[in-house]
Amino acid sequence: MALTMLFFSCGRPSSEEYYTRADDNGVYSFSLDLSDSLCCYSLDILAVLACGDKKLEGFEGFPLNATWESPSGHCYAEELWITASALEDRRHFSNRFYLPYREGLAPKEHGFWTLRLAVSPYFIREYSIPGLGLRLSRK
Repeated sequence: MALTMLFFSCGRPSSEEYYTRADDNGVYSFSLDLSDSLCCYSLDILAVLACGDKKLEGFEGFPLNATWESPSGHCYAEELWITASALEDRRHFSNRFYLPYREGLAPKEHGFWTLRLAVSPYFIREYSIPGLGLRLSRK
């Protein structure tokens, strides 16, 4: 019994979280291990806007240009939006937005994928976005 508990306690966690700052061009890059062919993944995006309440008056959202790069170098792109409805936690100078991005993700190619989320430098400055985070869960 103790050996069984040890085996399961040393397993890989069911979720991982990543946080990064933008490069000079407003691109947030994440390297994601999608190598487990026996599971599906879900991916959530977390954005913190470190601006005051006045800045968020009339806030509608901002676009994220997402580019996925497969382990073999193929690229896939799409545009998503962080909208006002994604606001999860509002504080005077810290507003957290949570966007469920992908559920049941089963990549055709397993391995390390790169996800780049590009945000206009205007929005980074306007809303004081210090970084973006991702939560990758295995199902």
